[in-house]
Amino acid sequence: MLRPAAKPAALHYYDCYNGKELSAAADGSLALSIEAHDFGCVLATSNATSALPALSAKQLRSGGGAPAVPATLPAFLATMKALSAKPLSAFDGRFHYLPMTMVDANSSTTVRPLNDSATDEVYMSGTSFHFVASGVEIEGGKNSGEDDAVVAPVAAPVAAPVALADVSPTGVDIQLPGEAHSGRAHDTLVNIGAFYADKFPVTNANYAAYIHTSGYAPSDRANWLKQNFNKAQTAPKPGWEKKPVTYVSYDDATAYCAFHKKRLPKLWEWQYLAQGKAGKLTYPWGMKDDALTCSVPGVASKACHAPVATNDYVNPGPEEVGRYPQGAAPSGAQDLVRSVWQMTSKFEDAHTRSVILRGGSNYSPWRGKSCRWIENFDGTPRTVPPACFATNMNISVPGSTVHPGGGSHWYFPPGTAAAAPGCDFLK
Repeated sequence: MLRPAAKPAALHYYDCYNGKELSAAADGSLALSIEAHDFGCVLATSNATSALPALSAKQLRSGGGAPAVPATLPAFLATMKALSAKPLSAFDGRFHYLPMTMVDANSSTTVRPLNDSATDEVYMSGTSFHFVASGVEIEGGKNSGEDDAVVAPVAAPVAAPVALADVSPTGVDIQLPGEAHSGRAHDTLVNIGAFYADKFPVTNANYAAYIHTSGYAPSDRANWLKQNFNKAQTAPKPGWEKKPVTYVSYDDATAYCAFHKKRLPKLWEWQYLAQGKAGKLTYPWGMKDDALTCSVPGVASKACHAPVATNDYVNPGPEEVGRYPQGAAPSGAQDLVRSVWQMTSKFEDAHTRSVILRGGSNYSPWRGKSCRWIENFDGTPRTVPPACFATNMNISVPGSTVHPGGGSHWYFPPGTAAAAPGCDFLK
C-alpha cells in the first residue's frame, strides 16, 4: 500500500507494470498487488489516458522478436497489460535446455563421380568417423573431471556416442544430432559420405571473380571485404590476390558456395579433412606444433607447418595460401591452421543462431588488462605500441596453440565475420 504525500485534485495514478489505472482511497492511499520476485511500478500524472483496445502478448509479437517500444503512455499501458496478463507464478521456474538444430548450408549439391577431383580439390572417401571435440567457451563452468583445455581424442572408435559428464546447467556450446542437450564436450561416431573439398581457402582473387560474374553484393556492405579489397569493393588490394578472403558473413559464404554448386563443410567433415580417417592427430601434420620455434610472423620457412600467430597491435591480415605445404593434412588440404577462421555448420535454437568456426587465424592480439593492444582504456584506438609491447612479444599468444579438434562458437548477428568460406563438393 502506498500513501502519496499529497493528492492534487487532477492527479491520475497508474500501475505501470500491470497497465491499469489505480483508484485512490478516501485517505489518498493506493493499493496494488505485487507477486514474489515480481516488479511494481506506479506513475502519477496530471494527464488522463484514453482507453486502447486490449492486446494479447501474441499480437504484440506478431512481427517477430520483442514488441516495439510504445510511443505514448496509453500504448505503453496497453502493452504492459498484455505482457503481464499471465502472472509469474504461472510460468515454469525450472531450468530447461533449449532444443538446438544443426542446419546444413546448401545441403543439396551436385552429385559428382568418384575420384573426379579437380587440381585444386581433394577427394575424401566415405567413412565412419569418431568425432571428438570440446568447445572453448569460458561460460558455464566445466565438466566434472574435465581439464580446462581439452577433451582429448580416445585411442579407438566407439560403437555409440559416449555419455560424458554433464556440464553445469547453462546449455553452452552446441547440441549435435542424437545428443540430449547442448554442452561443450562431444564424442560420437558419425557416418560421413564421400565428398570433394577445396584444397585451399577461397582467395580474394576467387571471390573477386565471383562477384564480377554473379553481380553479388550483400544488403549491408558496411564491413564487407573491409580489409582486403579496395574502397569500391570491386578488386583485391595489390598483393592480396592470393590471400584468403575475409570480412565475409555467413550469408556471403553460403551464397558463394551455392553459386559454384558447393556448400560449407559440416563441422565433422572439416575435422575429418584435417585429422584424417583415424582422427588421432592434434594438428593436420602430426602431434606437435612449432609455433614457438618456427620463423617470425609473415616469413615462411621450410621448417614451418603453419603461419606464426602475431600478437601485434595491428592486424597483418592472412598470408597467401599454399605457403606451408609441409603443414598439409593427410587429405592434402592446406592452410587449415592459423590461416583464417573457417566456417562450418550452423546451429539454431528458439532465440539464437550461431556458426562453428575452425582452424584459428594468424592474428591473436593480447587483450589482457595489463597490456591492451587494440585500444586505450578510454576506448580510443592505439596509434603507438603500448609500453608492455616488447615484453609480451616473447609470451606465447593465447590461441597460437590450436585446441585439438576445437574451434570457436561465433554468434550472429553481426552480419560480418572475418572468416573464409572453404566450400566442399559432395559426392
